[in-house]
Amino acid sequence: MVDYQQRDILTVATNGYFSNMAFRCQVRSLQRTMKRTHNITTALACRKPCPTSTCSYVTTYHRHYHHQPLQVSSTAIFSNILSGSGKDYLPKREISSTHEGSESWKDVHFSEMEELSKRSDTLIVDVRERSELEKTGQIGASVNVPLGDLYSAFSLPADDFKDRYKVEKPETDDSKVVLHCLGGIRSKTGLDILKTLGYNKFRHFPGGWEEWSEKKELPS
Repeated sequence: MVDYQQRDILTVATNGYFSNMAFRCQVRSLQRTMKRTHNITTALACRKPCPTSTCSYVTTYHRHYHHQPLQVSSTAIFSNILSGSGKDYLPKREISSTHEGSESWKDVHFSEMEELSKRSDTLIVDVRERSELEKTGQIGASVNVPLGDLYSAFSLPADDFKDRYKVEKPETDDSKVVLHCLGGIRSKTGLDILKTLGYNKFRHFPGGWEEWSEKKELPS
């Protein structure tokens, strides 16, 4: 199982297929290249395709690139790379600068998240793994759709989505949907995945469970 708390980079295959063998292969390859180049763009360009994966599209995020997507044609599968010195959330000093720009309105801050978590007309989507939620709990009546399932879940017909997740499937123009994870990386990635399906108005709680649990004095 991937330890999402011990990585810095997250690459996401948009078809949601996951292969641990492919994951290990890509991580080793990228780590070797990173040691030589110290540059994620060069590392991605130089790495050899992983023959064990079936994915063909990857979006890569790195905090030094302010989470702007770097799209590459690849047979890679989702991988968190680098040295393992980081975590799956942004250092607090970087959260505000990471999400600046034309879509900054999408960010939900803690006080607003508190209010939204009490509202029945707001859908909160937690993209962490089920095992993480079992250890920590969740925000309000959030729906758990792990990042690797996000693309396939929101590609489902509305009836199938409701059967699986027990909530109505949002419309593509719905702005009352908030994504979060542990601390912003996976959920930001999730927003960009969902944009490929036409969901352009979903919002984002960049502080994630890390900020929520800290301010609510809950397990993190």
